Amino acid sequence: MADRETVFITPRVAKRNGATTPETRAALEAEFERLLGRKAVLLEEAPPYHAGMFMMLTGHRTAIVGEPVADPVQGSEDTDRAPFDAVAKRPIEEGCEVRRIKVVPGRDGRTWMTFVNVVIDHEGDRKVVYMPVYRPVPGLNDQAERVWQSMGFEVSRVDCTDTYRSFGSLRCLVSVLRRP
Repeated sequence: MADRETVFITPRVAKRNGATTPETRAALEAEFERLLGRKAVLLEEAPPYHAGMFMMLTGHRTAIVGEPVADPVQGSEDTDRAPFDAVAKRPIEEGCEVRRIKVVPGRDGRTWMTFVNVVIDHEGDRKVVYMPVYRPVPGLNDQAERVWQSMGFEVSRVDCTDTYRSFGSLRCLVSVLRRP
């Protein structure tokens, strides 16, 4: 997960690229910094999922990190909170503010209801977040919207009820665009 200054890298990245991964943590961070042109922070522990499902950098040294909720819908799981808490701790150690937001991991490890897999748009002073919502959990939708609003974002809801079952959410559905 990256912003203009920092990239947070999950432990799975090193595991997936074992044959080409530098031997030490410092060497791996240095290689990512060289490749990505920003500070690289390796997360020592993280949920075994795509980072965009449990973490979002919002700019201005602020991160939103998921906080798992169990059993609001059939098929959700009682997830170990420790990896989520470990992820929330790392940005704080890097001088960032962290906000928590509820997420609903599925038992299959791929089907998530997440409110961090968003699209953020900045136009001048106007900050808009396009936030996924899910019909089965109206209370969680409302809680998530309040978190984003408390950070100064205008929230535009996008119903992802029919798409999250295909193992992704809103940000997974679009490409990142850079404005000129």
